Amino acid sequence: MNKKITLLGLSLALMATTFTSCTKDEEEAGPQFLELTAAGPVSGKWEGNSIVTITEDVVIPEGESLTIEAGAQVIFAGDNLGTAEAPEFQVRGNLYILGQEGNMVTFSVEEANQTEANRFMGLWGGIQCAATCGELAINYAKIEYAGAPAGPNSIFVEQGEDEGDPRYAIIYGNLIGKVAIHNSIIQNTTDDAFRSLGGQLSVVGNTFAYVGETGGEALNIKSGVEGDMAYNLFYNCATNGTKWSNSGERSPQTNCTSYNNTFVNCGWRRNKEGRGASVNIEKGARGQSYNQLIVNCKYGVRVVGGDDEADLPNTSVDYAFYFGNEQIMIDEFYPTHGIFTSADSPNDIYGAINENDPKFVDYNVATGKLENLDYADYDFHLAGGSLALTGAKTNFSPKNGALVIGGVTYTNPSPSAHFGAFGSN
Repeated sequence: MNKKITLLGLSLALMATTFTSCTKDEEEAGPQFLELTAAGPVSGKWEGNSIVTITEDVVIPEGESLTIEAGAQVIFAGDNLGTAEAPEFQVRGNLYILGQEGNMVTFSVEEANQTEANRFMGLWGGIQCAATCGELAINYAKIEYAGAPAGPNSIFVEQGEDEGDPRYAIIYGNLIGKVAIHNSIIQNTTDDAFRSLGGQLSVVGNTFAYVGETGGEALNIKSGVEGDMAYNLFYNCATNGTKWSNSGERSPQTNCTSYNNTFVNCGWRRNKEGRGASVNIEKGARGQSYNQLIVNCKYGVRVVGGDDEADLPNTSVDYAFYFGNEQIMIDEFYPTHGIFTSADSPNDIYGAINENDPKFVDYNVATGKLENLDYADYDFHLAGGSLALTGAKTNFSPKNGALVIGGVTYTNPSPSAHFGAFGSN
C-alpha cells in the first residue's frame, strides 16, 4: 500500500496521509511506508515509517520547525551526489529528529551507494544549520555518507567555511541556541562529523565511526560553546574524538566537559604531525577531561601551549586509561606537541606495550591500527576483571545538568567510576 506524494516548496506535514484501510495481510507484513519527495521549504512533521527522497536542497524556514518521527528514512539521491550541487538539509528554524531505541531515523543514500568504497566520498551535503537555528535535537538517528563539497549557496559557506571544502555532516552556529545529539550513529563522513560555532551542547551516548578521510574531528567545537560530551564511542576517526578551542573569540568563552568516552584506533589517517587522536584542548578554551579510555590511538589527551595555548588555569585533565599495542602509541600517551605530562595527570593509568589490557567483551586489542573493521560486530563493554572497571573520577558534575529542547529534556548523566563509555554489560 505504498503511496507516492511529490512536495515542491510545501510543508510535508500538510500532505500527511493516514492509513486506515490496511488489510490483515499488510499488517502482518510489517510497517507500511509512506513515500515522499521533498524540495524547497519544509516544516511540520514527517511521520514515522516514511521514506523521504531528497534530490535538491530542502530548508526549514526561519521561525518554523520540522519534527521527524521514529523509523523515518531520509534518502539523498539523484545525479548530483558527490558534487557541489549535492543536496543539503538546511535548517534556519528548528529541527527535531526523534527516533527511538530500535527504531532509528536514518539520513543516508540509496542502498546501492552504501558501500565501503563510498565511505569517505561525501555523497550529500549534511545537516547545515544557520545562525537562526534555535534548537537542534537528534535522538536515535543514523547519519552517514555526508561531506560533499560546498557550493556558494550552502549554509556551510554562510557560516564562514570555504566554498569547495567538504561539508560537515552537521554544522551549527547559533550562539544562543541549544543542541542535543544523543544515542545516535554518525559515520562514513569526509570531514568533521559535527562542528559547533556556538550554543549550549549535550552530546551523549553516540557512536562516531570512520569520521574523516585524511582529516576531520568527530566533535570540533569552536568559541561560543558551553556543554558536555560523554559516554560516546569514537572508532577509527581520522583525528580527534573531542576537540574544543576558543577559535573565533565569540562569547561565551568555550567551556566544555568531556568525560567517560571510549576512543579506539583513532588518528592514523591524519598525516600532519601533532594532530590529535582522542581529546584536544587549545586556543583559549577551558574545561575538563576525565575518565577517558584510549586504546591504540595515535595520541593521548593533548593540551596545547604556545601561540595556541589553552586557558591553562581553568583546564583540568586527569584520570585517563591508556592502552597501546605499539611503541609509537606508548610514546605519545602524553603528546610531544602538547604541554601536559604525566605529572599533570597523576591519576592516569598507563604502561608499556600491551600493559593494562582493558579487556573488552568482544574486541581484540591486538588489532592493527589501520584495519577497517565494522565496529558494530564488536562489544566495547568491559569484561569482568578489567582494570578499567574501577578507579575513575566521580566527584565532578557535567557543565550543564540538562537541556530542554522542543519540550524534551536531554540529561547529561553523572560520571561513572569505570573508564570509558561502557561498564560491564
